[in-house]
Amino acid sequence: MIPDKYLLFFGLLGLCCIGACISDYDSASRHAHETAQVDWRKMDGPDRFMKYHQMIRTRYNADAPDYESGDILTAFRQAKKQKRVKRSAPLPWVERGPGNVGGRTRGLWVDPADLTKKTVFAGSAGGGIWKTEDGNSWRNLTTDLPNLSTTTIAGSLDNPQVLYAGTGEGFGAARNIVGSGMWKSEDGGESWEQISSTANRDDISIVYRIIVNPNDANEMLFSTLIHPRAPLGDSISAIMKSTDGGSQIRATYVSDRAIQQLVADPSDFNRIYGVINGRGVVRSLDRGESWQSLMEVDSFRRLELAVSPTNPDFLYLTGELRVPTIINGPEPNGSRLLMSPDGGEQWYNVHYQGEFRGFGDWLGGQGWYNNSVAVHPFDEQTIYVGGAGPILKISLATFDSLRSRYLANMVPLTDGYGEYRQNGFAGASSKGVHVDHHNLLLVPINAETETFYFYNANDGGVALSYDGGETFIQTGDTFKEECADPGCSNVRTFKTSDGYNTGQFYGIDKANGVDRYVGGTQDNGSWLSIEDPDVGDKWIQAPGGDGFEAIWHYDDLNKVIETAQFNTMFRTDDGGESWRRLDPPGSGPFLTRLAGSKQEPNLIFAVTDQALIRSTDFGNNWEVIEMPETWRSSGLPTPTRISLATPNIVWSGSDLRAGSTTTVSQDAGKTFSPISTYGQADLGVMTNIATHPNDDSTAYFLFSQANGPKVIRTTDLGKSLEDISGFRSNQADSDNGYPDVATYCLLVMPYDYNILWAGTEIGLFESTNGGTSWQFTDNGLPPASIWDMKVVNDEIVIGTHGRGVWTVSLPELEGYEPKPVSFLSPEADVNEYALGGLVQGEYELRTPYDSTTVTFTYVVEGDTIKSKILLDANEAADVRSIATRLSPLPNEEIVDVSIAIRSYQNGVALIQRISTYAFAVQDEVALNYLNDFDEGVRDFARLDFFISRPANFGTRSLNSPHPYNGLSEYAAVFQRPILVGLGTSEVSFNEIVLVEPGDSEPFLSSDFYDYCVIEATNDRGNKWHAIEGYDSRAEVRWLNAYEANPNMANEQLQIPRNFDLRDFFADGDTVFLRFRLVSDPFVEGWGWQIDDFQVGNMAVDVENFDDDPGFQVVMLENPGSDLLRLRLRSEDPSTVRFSLYNLQGQMLQQQDLQVMGEYLHTMETATYAPGIYLLRVNKGAGQQIYHWVKQ
Repeated sequence: MIPDKYLLFFGLLGLCCIGACISDYDSASRHAHETAQVDWRKMDGPDRFMKYHQMIRTRYNADAPDYESGDILTAFRQAKKQKRVKRSAPLPWVERGPGNVGGRTRGLWVDPADLTKKTVFAGSAGGGIWKTEDGNSWRNLTTDLPNLSTTTIAGSLDNPQVLYAGTGEGFGAARNIVGSGMWKSEDGGESWEQISSTANRDDISIVYRIIVNPNDANEMLFSTLIHPRAPLGDSISAIMKSTDGGSQIRATYVSDRAIQQLVADPSDFNRIYGVINGRGVVRSLDRGESWQSLMEVDSFRRLELAVSPTNPDFLYLTGELRVPTIINGPEPNGSRLLMSPDGGEQWYNVHYQGEFRGFGDWLGGQGWYNNSVAVHPFDEQTIYVGGAGPILKISLATFDSLRSRYLANMVPLTDGYGEYRQNGFAGASSKGVHVDHHNLLLVPINAETETFYFYNANDGGVALSYDGGETFIQTGDTFKEECADPGCSNVRTFKTSDGYNTGQFYGIDKANGVDRYVGGTQDNGSWLSIEDPDVGDKWIQAPGGDGFEAIWHYDDLNKVIETAQFNTMFRTDDGGESWRRLDPPGSGPFLTRLAGSKQEPNLIFAVTDQALIRSTDFGNNWEVIEMPETWRSSGLPTPTRISLATPNIVWSGSDLRAGSTTTVSQDAGKTFSPISTYGQADLGVMTNIATHPNDDSTAYFLFSQANGPKVIRTTDLGKSLEDISGFRSNQADSDNGYPDVATYCLLVMPYDYNILWAGTEIGLFESTNGGTSWQFTDNGLPPASIWDMKVVNDEIVIGTHGRGVWTVSLPELEGYEPKPVSFLSPEADVNEYALGGLVQGEYELRTPYDSTTVTFTYVVEGDTIKSKILLDANEAADVRSIATRLSPLPNEEIVDVSIAIRSYQNGVALIQRISTYAFAVQDEVALNYLNDFDEGVRDFARLDFFISRPANFGTRSLNSPHPYNGLSEYAAVFQRPILVGLGTSEVSFNEIVLVEPGDSEPFLSSDFYDYCVIEATNDRGNKWHAIEGYDSRAEVRWLNAYEANPNMANEQLQIPRNFDLRDFFADGDTVFLRFRLVSDPFVEGWGWQIDDFQVGNMAVDVENFDDDPGFQVVMLENPGSDLLRLRLRSEDPSTVRFSLYNLQGQMLQQQDLQVMGEYLHTMETATYAPGIYLLRVNKGAGQQIYHWVKQ
């Protein structure tokens, strides 16, 4: 997870994700950032992604996938052995990294033969087994094997060359990632072979833990889980034992609950503990031959056990309660620590004896997913626990005999979310360690000095400490930086290591013309590469949570969109230097999908929880598309793709069965129609859609169910469908070489349409004859799970789920550009706020059109107002200006104006939709203006601002909603122009700001969350300049009130604010002011109040000419006609400036005059229309404003 603001949800991807329920795990989670409460951003990502992968592998009307145990490895071996006419030639693949992004890791083993104890083996979820000898450099040991999903590694002191690895992941509501049994190395991890006795066995679908006799490398035990297709019963999980290195295995204990951990007494291998989810602990005293129940506790879900190496009678147990309860605080807490001082005969609760809320909820509602405990190597009364956020060091202090419990002291060793730092532990820090902890391993180094190494497997890879946890070196840079103070004026930077390249990518893209890449990863956010990165190069982190699909604008290298879960989107317009949050309507599925186009880069699509949405301006504005009844989302990550051949063809849908089939659009996504269904096989949810680079009628629909079609093709816009993966119906094996595994993506080579590449969970497969036959490429790309592939320029870019990003440049692609398109939709850019209803900007007619219409639609007092402009045909691309005044407009409301630009060619219409805000303004300049809002609404146009009297207040004022909503924008514009000048452009008001405080400065940085901003324009809304932007941190009084109760305010919190527009604009400018409150989707507050608003003559000492007997100005005729005549008198030589303005603030003329004695001065006004004018007279520091009326 990303710290503070940028949460990460945890997906599990790799081998076969499947599952029926083991137990009713609660996937409640937390930390959108610190105290986020918005439901759709809760930390329930791990369970959601597991369910997604279960879903895409399960046929409709089936309970679980049909994949057998070991199917993936079997498919890989068959593909490797498959006879090929010609072996694929090696290609010049380049591993692009990121070198500074790791992936989820559970298994850890320290080589006992290395006296330095720095040789560590790590088992990653998606990238195989890795080794480091120094903690800084890493090497992959399983490059030729498909994703093993290695969750446990163990060995023996007896023979350090012998290592065992267990595969599959079984933590969660589904039986998750099915493995391939047990693997063994007899050369110190350099090579691995599957233990045949564990292959293709439904009762060894998942291996949880392995323990090996330290005195006999051939004697080992491991705990397992059955295949999800097997019915739940009395023996879903077992403890297996072998005494001959795995040649023969047998079950010595079975359970109806998952046995998720095995722990041996460090001093006596005869004594072994088995930890059972939702049940308790069993113990063996004869090296696992027989077992007895040691303790039962059905109030917990997953449990983790640790045995003290210095006193093996001291046992500790961490667990997550089924029903969290309250401990010294307002929120329920599900994290618990138990201990036994007598080998498990008696158990006691351990409670914190300080004022904090217990030990805090360190499991964070995710104890089913990340939960680990370890005992200090030299102190049986000190333990370490890790979960979601912190690692805590807990030391027993005393026994509370009255309540029969132990009391303990606690120090946060790491504080990933900063919650301990905010609650009394001022020095707490993340130390750069990823927040999701899976395995804490403490390695004793020196008994005399009690020094030890602290290793931690987590969702970012591995964190290594060589000083007992005082400092860490984390693989990857996800948590490299941390705010050192509430305002983030100081940033801590932590040491990290590179090269553990196990990044699990969901989506990737490449910049046009430059070898730069962008992509999103599981658990570790989104990243942008440097130019031409190599395997070890660092990428640049972008904001977000879990990273998903991304788009690099093909025509503008500075524009990129990257995503996080639930349609969270961020856009940069400066190549990643800064980011802003986009605002698509509604929330979306956990796995965010984006569809983009190289020919039409501003056109993108996304899927919400109920609808398909479309943007024609690269995500700034969105429209909801009305879809046919057969289309469905229902929270699914519905595949949606724009054709590579033309942006006018768009595909969207989840399946190909009757009643809910996929749809296609032939008008760039304005309307969609259902395509045909595929009735030759029972299918399930579609995994993805691919398109053809030249033929706009061709598309490929990808599936991942066992014993069924994986690639179904249409060549006629969906009228007919054919399986080209060789499964035809639901036969068990393909008849054309396609593997029976999940398929995620597909490419058609632009230089030869017969060459197809398919990205699967066991690597890359190729057809050279248009899908008639397939073969494993074996061309130098590792057999990793391939999630995304794109062709950009001469490169094919591949995002793997476990081995990062790879590219290959092909000579056949030299000079490649997407197919030219003769009919593109128009584009337009207008002012964001149309003052006085004046919409200004440009239309870009990008291709020839027969005609174009522009329609403006908005609502005034319940009535829909429409106005239309008709543009003539254009024979070539053209740019035309917009200048349209909308009328009528409401007096004091800002209306949202929808602008639809429709261009026609041969009867087909393409459309772009944009919007602007429009409102009425006044002509009269505000001079010496005061508004206390008690006399009702006047002079402020409002977008969800109100003139009201809030609770606890005695008078009316200008207010945002109290409280305001998340992911919203509120605005109020002062409708009268302000003349910039001495004594005329000072602005002051009283205000209260109780909005969510950010974590950083400066204003508008990515960690500046909700904010209030005062803006001004001197060109009637074409460009707005920020005057001041702030949140509750701007005043200590506000921040204290927010932290005490963010939804309550009173008059005592009002604080004056003042500024002079002369500091931002030139004298003589006329300026309009705008007040905006912008919120993110996470945490809200009471909002913004503005009162006693004043303009002019507030804090400047302006001399009054009427009181100066030495200088006098008299208007001789007022009203006047063609001449403005003045009589002046000055006792001293003086330079006097005369400036004449109309009420719109436009300066009409300016004259300087040397005056001594009496003088008659005349200004020519014959060309001016009758009306009111302003004359400003300046003499030294003095100034006087006169109204003059021309008849």
